[in-house]
Amino acid sequence: MKRFLISAIFLAVLAPMQAQELTTLQPAPEITTTQLPNGITCYVTTNKEAKGHADFALVQQPLSDRQAAVTQARRALVKLPHFGNRRPCDFLAGLGIGYTERGYVSFQNNATIYDFRKVPVSSQAVADSMLLMLFDIAELSPNPQALIVCGDVDPARFNDRIRMFSMTVSQRMGEGINDNYSWTPKTEPSCYFTSNPLNGVASIRVSFAGPRTPKAQMNTLQPAVSKQYASYLGDIIENRIRADFREQDIPLAEVRFRYYDSASGPGDEQYTITVITAEDRYDDAVRRVATVLADLDSRGAVKAELQNAKDRFQNETARDAGTPLTNSEYVRRCISAYLYGSTLASESTINAFFKNGRLPLEKELELFNRFASALLDSQANLTIGFDTPRARLRTDLADTFRNTWECVAANPDASPAKPSYPDSLSLWKANSKSRVKIKSESKDPISGGELWTFTNGMKVVFRKTAEKGKFHYAMLLRGGAGKVPFLKPGESAFIGDMLQNSEISGMHPNEFLTMMISNGISMNSSTSLSDLRIEGTAPSTKLQMVLRSLLSVANERRQDPQAVAYYRKCEELRIELSRLSQEGVDNYMYNLLCPSYAYPEYKKAGCLSDDLPAKAEKFFKEQFSRCQDGVLVITGDLVAEDLKKTLCNYLGGFGTSRIFDALPKASRPVRSGISTYTLNSKEAGLGDGSQSVHLSATAALPYNMVNAMSVKVAMIALQKELGRALAPVGAYASINSRIEVFPEERIFVQIHGAASEERGLPEGISYAGPYEILAAIRNAIDKVSSTPLDPATLNACKDELLIREETELQSDLGRINAVLTRYGVSKDTVSEYKQGIASVTAESVASVFKALASGGCIETVLL
Repeated sequence: MKRFLISAIFLAVLAPMQAQELTTLQPAPEITTTQLPNGITCYVTTNKEAKGHADFALVQQPLSDRQAAVTQARRALVKLPHFGNRRPCDFLAGLGIGYTERGYVSFQNNATIYDFRKVPVSSQAVADSMLLMLFDIAELSPNPQALIVCGDVDPARFNDRIRMFSMTVSQRMGEGINDNYSWTPKTEPSCYFTSNPLNGVASIRVSFAGPRTPKAQMNTLQPAVSKQYASYLGDIIENRIRADFREQDIPLAEVRFRYYDSASGPGDEQYTITVITAEDRYDDAVRRVATVLADLDSRGAVKAELQNAKDRFQNETARDAGTPLTNSEYVRRCISAYLYGSTLASESTINAFFKNGRLPLEKELELFNRFASALLDSQANLTIGFDTPRARLRTDLADTFRNTWECVAANPDASPAKPSYPDSLSLWKANSKSRVKIKSESKDPISGGELWTFTNGMKVVFRKTAEKGKFHYAMLLRGGAGKVPFLKPGESAFIGDMLQNSEISGMHPNEFLTMMISNGISMNSSTSLSDLRIEGTAPSTKLQMVLRSLLSVANERRQDPQAVAYYRKCEELRIELSRLSQEGVDNYMYNLLCPSYAYPEYKKAGCLSDDLPAKAEKFFKEQFSRCQDGVLVITGDLVAEDLKKTLCNYLGGFGTSRIFDALPKASRPVRSGISTYTLNSKEAGLGDGSQSVHLSATAALPYNMVNAMSVKVAMIALQKELGRALAPVGAYASINSRIEVFPEERIFVQIHGAASEERGLPEGISYAGPYEILAAIRNAIDKVSSTPLDPATLNACKDELLIREETELQSDLGRINAVLTRYGVSKDTVSEYKQGIASVTAESVASVFKALASGGCIETVLL
């Protein structure tokens, strides 16, 4: 019944265009699909995201004996016919292609997937060897298979090579992966109870199952409509829970809705709501979640919240249509197309439907409420997870959830608090006093765009880019946390949030945020030691609204003590929750490496004092009184002349003066030498509970372009060596590095290593243990430190870096960050980067490792 009802609702949405729109969608032009004579399906995607590299995948219907499938896959990685005595896994490791968290192979219920990333296809010999390896693996199984290649490839030329190598493979059986799915509705809810190692943090996870989209309709617009209505549902539920928890003063660390559609896996679709709250209000939180869901189930949404959800979805869809996909994202889409029949149509094709096929709001509200009522239920197809710091089998929680739902459904007076959806009418408005003129125009050497200086002293950098339908913006005001008097250690990390917890133009902080999101605008504020930044993205049609919002923040801002008090409760939970993430591990390592630093970027519990809002407001008032001491950067799909006219109408509304700020001075204590720590992950409440190894190192290094590029070349070489060193111990590692130019010129390097799943590793290799990972990482560092890079390796790393830098500087965010660094701390991090890369030598790379060896290093083993 539920399957029929939900499908019927989605078909009703498509009804006005049914004859045309339910036809099969065509693949995006960059994707070619062919059927090889031996029955293997082949997907080749051209993507310049990573020049000179491509991702390869082979998808197989597994053998009926699952253990035999695992054994065969692992054996294939060590012995193949055309590799002779050379092990394929050694060939991969020699290229620096390391394992992922799943090794080289992953196993799903209906597929075995070989996955090889960042293969250097600029070498024809390497590309040919990869194809030969994959077809050797394909020959091992008679079942249906698909070959996927995504990256910097010429499709016609690559398809010719594929056809040639495919002659080594005999005919495959069948024409695709079997689909044995059937929808089995459940009438009773299921519950599970888990524990976490955190202090005072608990969560509830509510998941509703729904039927899959029939495979025959996966390459139509029906899945897009499913995604559309799931987005509406998630947006409304999230906003209602935030509003209701705030009204009840229940701390809320996070509310998150996730839709697992038919393209993401072989099972039922899942609509999941996760609410993370305080343990001491857990029972109340369970009741309020049930209240929100029951009210939406029985009484539905109202026009205002559906309109808000529609606006947000349309803006996000338009944004996604202009965002390029990575190689790994293309691979996932091709795998889904082969396994589940999902569409390979471009995002712009999907977006055109949502842009042109709009129903009247009243009709769509009726359809949405029918959809929500069909899905939400206090018992049917429901799974509830309860997670608390102490494992307790509390069956009463499930009873509380069900009883509350039934009570709310029967009693309209029990409805929860609902969010308000203000319009933008109260935002700051342009007037005759806000007009300015352009004083001078010149070329901006950092972004490659234009620099306009206005008569009030404000500076704007603009560059039109290939972005479609949107733009990025960032406003930087010099003078950061270093100038706030009486600031206590650690408080600086919270200053930016004080701006987001202020009343803006008479709107509550959450109302202002909701209004911005519904219009497709993001706005985030942050404060560093050197400056205050407000940045985000917006649709090209919302330029005036972005400027009005910035002016409202600057001129029509008022402290909201109640909002700050609630934020404090929620933020304490978020800080505790972050300990389980990689960010929490990084913060722990940084605190050991730079103890007692007064201005850390991360937040620490207990550092938000009662008088911080007052200190922050005084700081904001001073900052916004001299907006000429900074820069406004805009990049994206805007017309320069139209932008100039709009800026002339608005920029005079910002406060300016003759005062310019000098960079503050601050000392950052850094530990020297190497220190090693061993912790039990669960007992310490740090990390995800699995065994892992983490290194954090830093060293002072004078900043110049050659040194900066040498650091990046060194990290590329180290990443490749890590892939080779960790292969024998069944682990993978990632590297993060950054070059800081303020408050001092210094490099930071972080390495994270963990076990790969054993069944995805080559035969004979298993996870050796955390101390073996640490030893392998040390060996890799020692090798690249003690042995100068040979010319071939050095040139390969430099070529890869050149491609990375070009890609980074072609992105809007890359350009903006470079401009902000130039105006914020007076450092040019991009000019002459090509000359800098060309000047990198084996000796300059060795000097990077030498500096790190004489600096500070923290090693942490999590058991």
